[in-house]
Amino acid sequence: MPKLPQYDSSRQLTTQQPQIMREGAGDTNEYDIAAAGLEKATAIAVKWSNAVDTVQYTSAKANYEAGVNDVVNRAANDPDYNNSDTYVKELEELKKENLKGFSNKNIQSRAALDFEYGNQAAEIKIGNAYKKKVIAAGQVATFKLLDLEASNYVNSVGERGKIVAAAKIKNIIDAQVAAGVFGEKEGHKLYESTIKEAQVAIEDEEDLKQKQEKEAILAHEIARNETEDTMAQLRINMQDSQSNEVTDSDLINLARSEYEAGNISERFARVFVNSLKSVKVADPSNIDSINKYNELDDRKLALKDRWFRPKTPFEAKAQYRADVLQAEADGFLTKKERTELLEDTYDKLYDDPKVRDAMKQVIAQSSLYATQDTQARVKAKMRRGLMEKIIDGKSPNDALEETIREQII
Repeated sequence: MPKLPQYDSSRQLTTQQPQIMREGAGDTNEYDIAAAGLEKATAIAVKWSNAVDTVQYTSAKANYEAGVNDVVNRAANDPDYNNSDTYVKELEELKKENLKGFSNKNIQSRAALDFEYGNQAAEIKIGNAYKKKVIAAGQVATFKLLDLEASNYVNSVGERGKIVAAAKIKNIIDAQVAAGVFGEKEGHKLYESTIKEAQVAIEDEEDLKQKQEKEAILAHEIARNETEDTMAQLRINMQDSQSNEVTDSDLINLARSEYEAGNISERFARVFVNSLKSVKVADPSNIDSINKYNELDDRKLALKDRWFRPKTPFEAKAQYRADVLQAEADGFLTKKERTELLEDTYDKLYDDPKVRDAMKQVIAQSSLYATQDTQARVKAKMRRGLMEKIIDGKSPNDALEETIREQII
């Protein structure tokens, strides 16, 4: 069969029979598409691998850093200043544990470098914390030694002992400065303050000792004063507190035993016994007796004024009491006069400032007379009259007016 001419795209006649082909057949882009698919798949795989690496690295690092913080905190709070190696070992174990499970060796190596750097930084922190603990422990131990030597300084006898203790204190501090426990300036200040505190302690101790000695003396004076006063009342009343009669012999034996016990003074014991053994008969009209009575009563009035002030001298009281007994023994006072000067009833009347003021006016009134002998006799007479009226129940003012009126009339 003859071939008929055909029309193709090149607009040329041809006798070639056209072939039927699938779309894209013979097109070179089909190979590019295949290559592109493979590249895309590879990229996805790489991204996935990177994502896995990132997750593993991030997770491991987070766990590691949390563990490091825990180790560092526990190390800082550990009271044992010799336990730093324990925490360094924990850091090494922490690093090894968190390097497990990596699928990518390169990422594992990177993490290993990071963890090693982290361990080094953590070890520095732990080391610094333990240095502070060692210094603190060293300071505590140093202060204990310094306290001991400071005590030796305070309690040392003589200057040589203080010099030796001070040298030991300096040696202790110098050793700690060399070890870095204290700085040089800090060590110098510590030495000066330690010595100064020891010196102040010595002064305080001496002051306290003197104060205690004064308090002991005062307590002894108070007790002695009370005992002597009790014995004086026994001498006046010749009866004890249960109204039992006592003899001169009883009182003499009591005075001796109280003196031997240190409860009364030597002078009081002597005059107390003398007032019982060898009493001279007193003449109340004798001018010497009158003057002695007035003198003692003036002293009593002055003492009463002082008794109402702080720190009353008990020696003055004891001296007065002994002088009254001695005056009786020497024949200057009658038994009645001695009683007026020492007995509690009369004594308590002088506690009233109004009574003391009235007595002072009596003294002033007696000074108006011409001669000393007359003044003395009037003074003694008006005194006795004033006290008798007050004892009878009159007020000090009424007793004074009546006493002055009687003397004038």
